[in-house]
Amino acid sequence: QDVFEIQGRLSRYIVDSIKLKLTDEEEDHLLQRPIDDPKAYDTFLLATHEMGKITEEGIDRAIVLTEKALDSIGENALLASVLSKCHYFAYDFGFRHQEETLSEAERWASKALDLDPGLGQAHHAMGLVQYKRGDIPGVIRWARRAVDLSRKSDPWPLLAFVLAEVGLMEEASEYADQIVADDPLSFFSHWAKGGIEIFSGRPDSALRRLDDAVERLSDQGPFSAWWAAQAAVYPGQEDRARRGFERVTGMPDGAFSDLAELFRRALLDDPDGTKEIFERPFIKQICETDEYLSIYVANAASRVGLVEEAIDWVEKGVAWGFSNHEFLSTHNRFLGPLREIPRFQAAVRLAQQKATAAGL
Repeated sequence: QDVFEIQGRLSRYIVDSIKLKLTDEEEDHLLQRPIDDPKAYDTFLLATHEMGKITEEGIDRAIVLTEKALDSIGENALLASVLSKCHYFAYDFGFRHQEETLSEAERWASKALDLDPGLGQAHHAMGLVQYKRGDIPGVIRWARRAVDLSRKSDPWPLLAFVLAEVGLMEEASEYADQIVADDPLSFFSHWAKGGIEIFSGRPDSALRRLDDAVERLSDQGPFSAWWAAQAAVYPGQEDRARRGFERVTGMPDGAFSDLAELFRRALLDDPDGTKEIFERPFIKQICETDEYLSIYVANAASRVGLVEEAIDWVEKGVAWGFSNHEFLSTHNRFLGPLREIPRFQAAVRLAQQKATAAGL
């Protein structure tokens, strides 16, 4: 029952011991109790842990736990934010990729903002929703505000990764460096930094980083294993990447197994098999509503000589918000065979125009 008092005393002891001078805002944050009930707070921690697994089973458990905590204490902005994120993950990773799921994520994000407009986690939740709506400038605005409001690590990797997708590499690197310094034991901290290194043409550095992060910090689940395989494929370690993708195909969680099989077949020089997968209705729907996955499919299609299909997917990615034109035109080795083709050049110009028009 005294957990919050103990937490507050411990925080104060640490601040005093290292002789920190806190701002008024930081003093207020030190005393905040976003969930007063200890049992509900414990349930919130369990739900956050389950959500972080990014598996269908984990997300379902997190939803049940969060709803249980809400039933116990009534409306709460932090719990509403968690529930919004659960529905976002269920949508984004293909466990329930329907409009109703994304609408639920938006409803709970709006509820959290109504209950506490100053809660960083609520702004982060709404940013995630806008991410899946294809509003890249919008997600950047929401995520920047979330970072301003909260020193919690959750919004930082998303913001850094999305900034890199639109080509704002300096700002993306600043956020990524900060989150790695603040939360070095989080796999997502290093994932964001590794993504930036890939998008800026440093795939060897990304491979070293993600190798280490996957080994030390990940749960070896489908998300981290899939990114480990990608980290190997960008610098050209294709045999190793193929083995990595093959491992993910045995993990039946959401879309990861199919996405891994897609690139595994591309690395086996199987154009028919590659095309068969990205034309599956479920995979096509997921990849067409994601700026990065569209580029991922384009990479695989280009790898097996499906030139027109690869350009189609580049155009989809740019339309959905991927505007890092230097990655498309220079750093991504898979798109090399497309660079002299007028349609591809037009897509790259459009990416540059979109970035400029959005003030990015």
